[in-house]
This record gives sequence, C-alpha cells and structure tokens, in this order.
Amino acid sequence: MKILAYEHFTALGEAAPPALRREGGAMLRALTADLWRAGHDVVTVAGSFRSAARRVDAVWIVAPETAGRLERLTRAALAAGARVLGSEPAGIRLAASKWRTAAALRRAGVPVVPTRRLGPLVQRIASGGNGGGLQRDGPGGPGVRWPWSFPLVAKPDDGVGCDAVRLARGPADLVRRRAPSARGRWVVQPRVRGTPASVAVLVGPGAAVPLALASQRVLARRRFTYAGGEVPLRRRDARQAREVAVRACRAIPGLAGYVGVDLMLTSEGPLVLEVNPRLTTSYLGLRAATRANVAAAAIAALEGRSPGRLRFTRRVRFDAGGAVADR
Repeated sequence: MKILAYEHFTALGEAAPPALRREGGAMLRALTADLWRAGHDVVTVAGSFRSAARRVDAVWIVAPETAGRLERLTRAALAAGARVLGSEPAGIRLAASKWRTAAALRRAGVPVVPTRRLGPLVQRIASGGNGGGLQRDGPGGPGVRWPWSFPLVAKPDDGVGCDAVRLARGPADLVRRRAPSARGRWVVQPRVRGTPASVAVLVGPGAAVPLALASQRVLARRRFTYAGGEVPLRRRDARQAREVAVRACRAIPGLAGYVGVDLMLTSEGPLVLEVNPRLTTSYLGLRAATRANVAAAAIAALEGRSPGRLRFTRRVRFDAGGAVADR
C-alpha cells in the first residue's frame, strides 16, 4: 500500500515552533520507518497536502486537533479519495473538545477528571462567588458531589499536550485566563493528585486493544511542560488503567486506529483526562519497548484483523525530542 505519512509541524517547516517541529519530526521518522518495515511504500509531503493525498492509497495524519486542523486534514484526504488510517471526522470533532469528551465519558459511566467551561465559572466569580462553593462531580462519577477548590488547571478546550496549560491559584488567575480565550474556549479542571499516565489503544471494528501503560513526565509550575515518559509503567493498577482507556475509546463513536488516552492514576482509581484521536509522543517509547510493529498492528486493527500479541519486554524512557534509552 502506498501511504502518505503527514506530520503537521514538520510540514510547516520554519513556520512551526522549533520544539514542536522536533517532537513532530521524531514521530514522523518513527512512523515512516515502521510503515516501511511493514512493507508499505511511504511518502511524505513536499508540497500540497491535497495533491499528495490524490497520489496515494492511504494517508496517516499526525496533526493537532487545535482549531479543527486534524478534522480538516482528514476531510481533505477523504475528499481526495484516499483512505485515512485514523479516526473519522465526527470522532475527531468530539474528542477535540475536552469539555464534550468529559461529558460523553460521564454519560457512559467512564471515570473522568471533572471538566467545566471557564466562561460560566468566571461569571459566577464576577457575580460575587469566590470559587470555593462551586460544585462538580466527584471521581466516583455522576451524582457524587464535592466542592471546587484551588488550585485549578486552566487549559484551551481544544489544546494539545501542555500547550497553554496554566495553574490558577485563585479566582483572579481564572479571570486573567479569559484574555487569551478569544482564540477559543477554555476549560478548568481540578488539580488531581496522582500519577500522569497514558494508554495507547488500537481501535477497529468491534475491538479495541490497549497497549502498555506509559508514564507521563509533566513539569508543573505556573505553566505545564511535557517532557516524555517511561514505558511500560509497572503498577498494580495498570490493568485497570488499560480497561478504563478502552471504555473511553468505546464511548466516542468514530475513533479508529491509534488513539491515545491520557489519565491520572489516583488512589481512588484511574481518571481519564482527555482522548487524543491520533498518534501521540508515547509511540516513540512503545515501539522501542516491543519487537512488534506498532504501526502495522494499528492498521490490522483498523481493518478488523487481529493486531497480534504485542509484548512489551524492554523498559525504556523517552523524551519529547525523540531520544529513547533503556530504563
């Protein structure tokens, strides 16, 4: 199969922030190597995406959901007659919104970090509230109520990674977060105590196969920075985390192929933070921790075939720039 492997930030070239270009470039190199190893003819973008998509059998898109980019590229590839090795536009649109994702997961009974839109919260603060009496669903799910308390985490509703994520230590910090929100909606979440982690799930017709649990190294000060992670993360709740990730993927119609689920591993169980309908940076560690071909397994799942048994026997640490080393 002739496949166009497209990564948004490397395609932008010098117009993209250097850190994102490095991270995207590492994922693109890893993906193209694995697709080539699986026997596919792989090309990358050297010009127009739409023109390139017309000349291949399939497209694997690695792009942020922000401002609808991933959805638009997916629709463009489909309009060009190419098969997309990833999620459907409707699934991307839902997963792109942290607020809508949290609502969908709550309805499905999936444990999720409570997520609220920033605008209504700021309005309540402006009308005289201090934030302390605002109520939200607890980690037990819908119907379990407990009060908001600072610090809170404010982030763009359609942001990716740690982009623009900030810590709000009081109501004044939340009000200030309204200034940049002209580019899109913002949401707030409690700062949950626990271990940041992720599970990649290979989603296909009637099946969802979770891969190894990976840690996420997040540097948290006033702003948050993603610095890579470790895989496999050996914990007693690893199996439960993988099961929760599968349930999250099943709760969002239209997800397919490689899907990344971010979680917080808490004393009360795993909570979903967000769902990423695309390749994530943890792919760099996952592919190094197994002899299996993760990209080939994702395509097999997409096609309704068994991806085979993926055993993660090598423990590795990876960073956002593509460096991988034994742990």
